[in-house]
Amino acid sequence: MVAVLDSLGIERADVHGTSMGGRVAQWIAARHPGRVRRLVPGAHHPAGPTPSNATRRYADPSPRPIPKPYGRP
Repeated sequence: MVAVLDSLGIERADVHGTSMGGRVAQWIAARHPGRVRRLVPGAHHPAGPTPSNATRRYADPSPRPIPKPYGRP
């Protein structure tokens, strides 16, 4: 998301996420606080001090390819 903001020349943005997107929005706000004007999470479970495996996977800063949707080439 930060790369998209950079490519569009947007310095700060309101970030909204629903469900798992809420966790991703929290991750963006935690990692790039200067880029988030307002954080608006919705219908999510907050990431606590002992993150789940899913949170660890999304919070991993190491780059990796984005998986293709199932059933698509």
